[in-house]
Amino acid sequence: MANRPDDRLDRILDAVTAGSRVLVRIAAQSLDRSGADITLSQCRALVTMAQLGPLGLVELAEALSVHPSTATRMCDRLITKGLITRERVDSGVSLQPTADGLAVVNAITRERRREFRRIVAKLSDDQQRELLRCMDAFRKAAGEAGETDWAFGWWE
Repeated sequence: MANRPDDRLDRILDAVTAGSRVLVRIAAQSLDRSGADITLSQCRALVTMAQLGPLGLVELAEALSVHPSTATRMCDRLITKGLITRERVDSGVSLQPTADGLAVVNAITRERRREFRRIVAKLSDDQQRELLRCMDAFRKAAGEAGETDWAFGWWE
């Protein structure tokens, strides 16, 4: 029987799922190796604030796809750790990373990039080009900004 379209989609989904396990493993390891005392969810919030700039609580919750009460608890923990600040403004609150928070984002991102570099170096030039093409298309389809569109120097 010839390959059905569903078979192709299943193979693609299997590959993306397997690839996502690698990415999640690297994300978790980068947190461990950075020495930062934060969870993966807290890291995501910190990176989002670094990417988007000062945010209100509702904006952060929407960006993270979490309930505002979850974002509040997460931010309370990050404030206690000295990684973000919460400032009262006319529209409510403004949340943003502190210098220590940005340093944590930098350390984690450098660690991730170091591991990605190790893995990508194992690919041929043609595979690297194909990876770039596919990952860029995947990122755009998900509506994610490119690294150099928002990063502040950790790629160096």
